[in-house]
Amino acid sequence: KRQRLRLSRPIKFKRISFEIAEVHEGRDPDTSIAEIVFYRNRKKIELLRPAESVLSVRPGLYIWTSEEGYVFLRSDGSVIDIPEPVTKRWMIKDGPLFSADGSIILYHDDGDMGPVGEVIIKADRGKDFEPWPIYKGSGYTHPLAISGDNEKLLFSLAPGSETENRKLCLINLDGSGFQELKAFDRRTYVSARWLSDNRRIVYWYQNNYINFVHVLDTATGKSTKVVEVQAQGRFSDLSFDKRLLFDAWTEGEQEFWVDLESGIIKRLG
Repeated sequence: KRQRLRLSRPIKFKRISFEIAEVHEGRDPDTSIAEIVFYRNRKKIELLRPAESVLSVRPGLYIWTSEEGYVFLRSDGSVIDIPEPVTKRWMIKDGPLFSADGSIILYHDDGDMGPVGEVIIKADRGKDFEPWPIYKGSGYTHPLAISGDNEKLLFSLAPGSETENRKLCLINLDGSGFQELKAFDRRTYVSARWLSDNRRIVYWYQNNYINFVHVLDTATGKSTKVVEVQAQGRFSDLSFDKRLLFDAWTEGEQEFWVDLESGIIKRLG
């Protein structure tokens, strides 16, 4: 079965041929290991990887978490092990998140003894992966999206105490220009994506089983409401600045998309 790759989220598949760019989906239900087959210059290379590994937009770059740390796999069959960052706390990682061109890998770094609040960027420079923190503060960070020009990061900041609100934040990848864009009730789920102008964002938040979808100009701070969706779903994909696709995540619900210009909601299936 042939399908188009949907690169904005982790996907499950079993075989890839980079020469003909086909994807054959599949997974052994009794194991978390899937098989990758590379074809390079008529040479067949077979490798194993966790089925939940993340695919970069750059062809043939994968990342997953092992007991030792992050592992990168290239299309030439070479495997690069990334050691854990040095810390005095146990690590809880959220991500990873790739930039659009696959050159930047971002993950969230927390400790189980309390909030650390570090977001760390790793740049793909051959075999030299250099990590550096871009945000340090109270609360729990969750990376959402890197702008298409690789200059800015959207992330949510969960409260460090019961009296604080959840916030949607923006920061430059060099650690400067931190902004709090919006505040929400601490129990509210919030997410966001950049539009292609790298200035506007579409964000949505879920409260009481309703998805509220807005478009916000990060330069002016102006936020425009698009629609309220009476459905339970999580973001799946963004199509050409026009449509948001949501996956149903409760039994009996359907996938649906939202038109960002008209606010029209279309149920799928």
